Amino acid sequence: MNKYVKRSLQIGIPLALAAWIIIPRIGGNGVQSQQNAPGNKGKGRLPVTGIIAKNSVVAAGFPVNGSLLANEEVDLVAEIVGKVRKIYFQEGVAVKKGQLLLKVDDADLQAQLTRAEFQKKLLAEKLERQRILLKRESISREAFDQLQTDYNMLEADIELLKVKISRTEIRAPFDGVMGFRYVSEGSYVQPSSQIARIVDNSTLKYEFNIPEKYADNNLKGQEVFFKVTGNDKLYSAKVYAVDPFIDVKTRMILLRARFRNTNGELMPGMFAKGNLVVGGKSEFIAVPTEAVVPEMDGKRMWIENGMVAVITKHTTTGIMINEALPCVEKDIEMQLERIVPKDFPYVHTHMLPTYGTCSGNAPGHLKSMLVGNHCIFPVIDGKMMTGGEQNIYFAELDGLQIRHYFIEVMGE
Repeated sequence: MNKYVKRSLQIGIPLALAAWIIIPRIGGNGVQSQQNAPGNKGKGRLPVTGIIAKNSVVAAGFPVNGSLLANEEVDLVAEIVGKVRKIYFQEGVAVKKGQLLLKVDDADLQAQLTRAEFQKKLLAEKLERQRILLKRESISREAFDQLQTDYNMLEADIELLKVKISRTEIRAPFDGVMGFRYVSEGSYVQPSSQIARIVDNSTLKYEFNIPEKYADNNLKGQEVFFKVTGNDKLYSAKVYAVDPFIDVKTRMILLRARFRNTNGELMPGMFAKGNLVVGGKSEFIAVPTEAVVPEMDGKRMWIENGMVAVITKHTTTGIMINEALPCVEKDIEMQLERIVPKDFPYVHTHMLPTYGTCSGNAPGHLKSMLVGNHCIFPVIDGKMMTGGEQNIYFAELDGLQIRHYFIEVMGE
């Protein structure tokens, strides 16, 4: 005797959502489920095992691979010949811009400077006497000009000595962290001798390449989500620069995105896998692979006959079905903005005593009414009956925040 058994599985999944959140089609080939039902024990039915679907980031974009670069990175080198007199920094310690890091012995230069300053004082007094004699026409203009030139040259020599003395000091060019040093106190250095490396990793640059066919996209300002090896955390960076040239060998475009490394959790040189967003950032429900069975004509999930419903529990979100094309998504967004403009004087926009503040999400409520809050698909012979190009969209209409929606599966 074949009995109809109705089952219901309801899953609430919180998501932090962006403008348009795409829930990929649940197969298009549906779901199958087996469970022991009352009166059917021993007839081959198995108990269902529930798995909470995980949310993942997706976008109207493409995967990219690249490396993290320091915001600023400099190899500090000696600019003058001499012996290292004192080192004022420790390896791996943060330093401030302008901080003294190393001093090369400058005793000989200081002695030359002192001598030149004495000569300058003597020459200045002589020049003043010669100026008085010139007024009395007791000396020639040529003799006075020669003395004036000697005085000017001595001043230039003094300035040159001061420049050389300044080069005996190596200071931090920017705020950063010192790397390993390559000299010790007492070492003899020459111009271009490497002292140490200083790195500013408060902000990191994610450098990656994309194919030239994406050159016509508005790449600057787009977001790229990435992960690093050994860390499942998802990071976000924003493209700030696009190389104006395409590599003729690889036909790739070089891009750089900036990431604020506030906690110092990432380091320059790390390899990162990312996804460049070119049509708005999105998140979607990833169905566990254990629940999907591949077939010749698609994929099947575990319910034989019944229905699948997707329902949102918020009045400023929506569930809708449409074709997953960036142009269609843009048209929907533009039409919703046209029908429900942001700057209209809505009655809802006033002080709400229950919230203690003014409400600014009136457009979200109205757009939700237009979009709808649920969708339902039948499941027949283990296949979810959807159109070939139908996709389920979760529409966030009130800014980035935590949201909940439910997926309910009923069937036999």
